[in-house]
Amino acid sequence: MNGTLKKQQGMSLIEIMVALTISLVIILAILRAYVSLGYVSAETTRGASIDANIMKGLIVADRILQGVGYKMTVPTDSYGSTNDKLIQAYAGATAITVSDIDTTEADALVWKLSSGNCQALKSEGKSLIYYLGTGGAGYSCTTLALPSTTTPPPSQTLISTAATMPSTVHSDVGKISLKVTKLTGSHICTPFGVTNTTATATGGKYYVEVKANIYATSTSSTLSALSNSTCLFNVTT
Repeated sequence: MNGTLKKQQGMSLIEIMVALTISLVIILAILRAYVSLGYVSAETTRGASIDANIMKGLIVADRILQGVGYKMTVPTDSYGSTNDKLIQAYAGATAITVSDIDTTEADALVWKLSSGNCQALKSEGKSLIYYLGTGGAGYSCTTLALPSTTTPPPSQTLISTAATMPSTVHSDVGKISLKVTKLTGSHICTPFGVTNTTATATGGKYYVEVKANIYATSTSSTLSALSNSTCLFNVTT
C-alpha cells in the first residue's frame, strides 16, 4: 500500500472567510457611495425645482407690478390707504407710513385697480400670492385695505416652496419679502431698457423689490437671495 499523503488542494476555510469578509466590506462601501450619490442627486433636483419656481414667480410678479396705476387718475401723492391713493404697503396687518417705507420690509402691497376695487401682492411666509379678484377685476375695497382673510378673494399662487428644508440648508430658504422705495426730488425710475433723454421726461416715483431666499449656495447657517426690482412707472407722484 502506498502510504504517501497528498497535499490539500484549493482554499482553506480561513482563506474563504477572509475573502468573504473583504467582499462584504467592498459591497458595503459601494452601497454607501450609491446611497450618498442618490441623496445628493435628489437634493440637487429638489433645490433646482425650488429655485426654478422662485424665478418663474419673480418674472410673473414683475409683469403684474408693471401694470400698477395703469389708466388711473394720479393724485398729488399716490401713497396711502385712503380711497384717493394708488398704493399702500403693509408689514403684517399694519400699514407702513410713507416716511418708513424705505427702511421697513413689507409683506404686502395693495394697489387701486379701479374705483372701489383693489388688487394685492402678498407674501405669506414661503408663498407669494396675487389677489386678483373675480375675473381679474379686483376685490371690493373702500380704502386700500388688505384682502379679507375670512372670505379671501380669488387669488393665484405665484411662488410656493416647501415649508420645511433638510438640515443641510437654512430653514428660511423660500421665504419671500417685499420692499417699496420712494424716489425723492427729481429722481424717477423707468422700465428696463428705457432711458430718459430730456429733463422733462416723466417716470415712476416708486419701485418694488421682491426678494426670495434661494436654495442654491445656501447652507445650514447662511442664506443666498434672489431679487427683482420693478419700477411702478404709472405711479408718478
